[in-house]
Amino acid sequence: MTNKSLGCEFFFIERNMNPTDFFSKHFYLQKNMGRYEEDEVIVMTFPSIKFNYKDQIYKLSYNERKLSDNVFSISITLPYENNKENHAIILDKVMGFINEKRNHNFSLILTRNDSLNYFSNRLYKQLYDFETNLRSLVKFMLIPDNKEEWHKEVTSQVNVTTKMSNKEKIENIIEELSITDLEALLFEKKFPKDSNLFEEELAKEQIEKLTKQEIINVINLNKPVSFWDTYFSRYIEYDLMNAMKTIKASRNNVAHYREFDSEQYKETLSILNDVNPLIKRTIKRLRNFGGDISVHMSREMQNKVIDLMRNLVEQTTDVANVVKTLKLNVIKDYLNAVSQFRNMNIFDEE
Repeated sequence: MTNKSLGCEFFFIERNMNPTDFFSKHFYLQKNMGRYEEDEVIVMTFPSIKFNYKDQIYKLSYNERKLSDNVFSISITLPYENNKENHAIILDKVMGFINEKRNHNFSLILTRNDSLNYFSNRLYKQLYDFETNLRSLVKFMLIPDNKEEWHKEVTSQVNVTTKMSNKEKIENIIEELSITDLEALLFEKKFPKDSNLFEEELAKEQIEKLTKQEIINVINLNKPVSFWDTYFSRYIEYDLMNAMKTIKASRNNVAHYREFDSEQYKETLSILNDVNPLIKRTIKRLRNFGGDISVHMSREMQNKVIDLMRNLVEQTTDVANVVKTLKLNVIKDYLNAVSQFRNMNIFDEE
């Protein structure tokens, strides 16, 4: 017989219904201890409640103590032999059912919640891996190409209010970012650097020379983009921006001892189990293939495409040749990049 268990304890402040009436109405309540014989075996019964979850009946021990007029201390305990996670979810469902049914009949103030403790401990390691690896991913992407200037890429996206020396910025700028700052760094959309959309491309004297489609092309080339779109989206095909909302909420709940339920736990755990390996694999790729070359190449390619597309807009008399030149230049840059990888003896695509 197991002695492992998960429990919840709470204050029950009576308004319109006392604990016995409530638990008798919504659960099968065996409140008193008893003793009887069953097949010549003496059986002891203890205070308990029964809860039906997914067509299975679970028996939980129940303890009620009156502390003063209208104030009770309630303890509910669920024993288990194995599959602790499943029993933590069941206990959470019990407490959710109590909250759903109590209406305004009493106030409930938790003092212990083992299911929440289990969820928090299980998520903590995954949340730690996510946040530290995400910060490492930014470093692997930016440092090889920008060297000691890499921190300027970060501070151009978010305001770091703390006063740091240049040395501290080089070595610790990412660690200074809160999870909210990190989210802003990755996903807030901003105009590309050196964008002069309205000063040059769409200046009054220039716009009169362009067709509607040409204007649309220019605007599309200068649309605001996020840090994630610029650097990471081609490596990680995952909607991390939306996932980050769930991850951030759970991270704050765990960090600040806030209540959350089994559904949020399962959703967050599922997301982290998906995204953490993706981030780790991307870091491994950047480490193995040389971040300096991959980032430098991507920027050159990006600038090349932008320049060629601008030429396409301006040279409307010979569109076919411009498109052909665009394709040839992109292919040429790609082959040059592949050649660099081969020369480094690390051309081993996964």
